[in-house]
Amino acid sequence: MRTSKLFWLAVQPTPYNTYLYNALKKVYGKDIQICYSMRIYKDLPWTEKIYQADDYFLSPFLGIDWSVLIKSFSRKNIFVVAGWDDLTKQLVMILRAVLKLPYAFWTDSLQEPAIGNNSFTRGIKKYILNGATVVMTTGNFGIASMKRTGLLTNNEKLVSLPFFVPIPAIAKQPSDISDAGNRIRLLVISRLIEGKGIQNAIRVTESLLKRGENIELQICGVGNLQSRIQAYIGEKNLEKNVFLLEWQDQNALLALRKKSHFLLHLVDEVDPFPLAVLESLAIGLPVIGSAKAGSVSDRVVNEVNGFVVDENNIETITDLITSTVKNPLKYNRMVDEARSSAEYWTAEKGVDIVRNVYTAMQAP
Repeated sequence: MRTSKLFWLAVQPTPYNTYLYNALKKVYGKDIQICYSMRIYKDLPWTEKIYQADDYFLSPFLGIDWSVLIKSFSRKNIFVVAGWDDLTKQLVMILRAVLKLPYAFWTDSLQEPAIGNNSFTRGIKKYILNGATVVMTTGNFGIASMKRTGLLTNNEKLVSLPFFVPIPAIAKQPSDISDAGNRIRLLVISRLIEGKGIQNAIRVTESLLKRGENIELQICGVGNLQSRIQAYIGEKNLEKNVFLLEWQDQNALLALRKKSHFLLHLVDEVDPFPLAVLESLAIGLPVIGSAKAGSVSDRVVNEVNGFVVDENNIETITDLITSTVKNPLKYNRMVDEARSSAEYWTAEKGVDIVRNVYTAMQAP
């Protein structure tokens, strides 16, 4: 029987977490309070409402939300803290660690730049991690990255809690590529910033064109590289093959996915657990991605529901695309496997993980 109030100190409302939070509310009801430290994520202008009326936004005075901080002194309250982007969050975890009260920390794949080189900052983060009852991170990819930091002295505390998409609310979508003829359709859904590998996807398109393939690449997203990408498309005379569509809502993305053969996610920097990969697999769109993306590394199985590739090996990627698209039996099997691989990871799976964490934090 639950006796504690669960305070979940989140970052900002996003589809990365809202599906899990809504599933948790169905189980915990008024015993859970979602508290956000930020209202919006400017680089990702979602138009749909992605938080509930009963969610709470931290209201700092002198940088601290005192009402939340006061609640953190009570053993009757249980805390899950996502990230350390906010002073209130940091103080909650430090206080709970000092008082030896239970709390869980949740982060995506933790990389060295996020830890910082300052010895004091690194020491505080190490103290926070080691004081936690449980440290949750996004998938096996996140667990491996956490171990590499060397900050956590007891790796048995590590628990995988990835991001989720709303299966079964996302139905497998029948492919709508019958009108493509011999045209290969590729899709990128990403912020247009450094490290996301947009140029790699364009290089693949150029490689396919050199081989005489009829190819179309659609790029959905916004970011500071937008004008540079558009200029490159013009410079290389790719206007009939590469289309920069800017930001698209969920319905438009669904239509684009249905008309595509592959999602490309060829990032050249670590991308913790991108949602675009999860949503594409969920509707049955195979993914070709770099192992530097957590959800690619964890969820894409070579030759089964897509391909895990070296993002710089453009010729190999080109070979994989042409050979698969021209083998309908293999491609259709890959479509089915993409959906099947996603069906295990429902938000309810996340509830089960959190339930175990909650029980661990209530143990005497």
